[in-house]
Amino acid sequence: MGFRGSILAAAALSTLACWAAPAGAKPPIAIDDYVYLRVQNNFSKSACNERLSFQRIGPDGLVAGPQDANGNFTIPAGRSLLVTDIHVVFGLSPKAAAGRQQLVSIYIQSPAHQSETAVWFPTLYATPGQQAVYDRALTTGVRVSAGNLVCTAYSDQTDPTSVVLTGYLQ
Repeated sequence: MGFRGSILAAAALSTLACWAAPAGAKPPIAIDDYVYLRVQNNFSKSACNERLSFQRIGPDGLVAGPQDANGNFTIPAGRSLLVTDIHVVFGLSPKAAAGRQQLVSIYIQSPAHQSETAVWFPTLYATPGQQAVYDRALTTGVRVSAGNLVCTAYSDQTDPTSVVLTGYLQ
């Protein structure tokens, strides 16, 4: 089969695949729409008022877009972010005292309306010599529309805390 035959065969297979899709089925999520957000532990670069913002991390481990001038993740116009999972590790410092606790909060800020909504706020406890790990797969997810910011805060800034959000753009 030559080049033309390969093209015709591919077209026929894609047509059959379209016919086989159930009515009302949503198309799969494009790989570029998956989002891995890591907290940017730097208040001077944060886009969130008195909170920490997130950076999108690409598959290569580097900061990826869309982003503002300070590397903060921005939701593209006309799209929304659906946060599906929240991951937190507390007690990363080897100097952490026994029985420490960390209150971690996730907020959605609306700069246009100068408002903020807390959407998630557990307390984590680290036992002596151990880390506290929190992984939550959200049943329905948290939708954040373009123009809004996803922000975080935690109670003890002296003990490094890793906050990661995963989800996808719609």
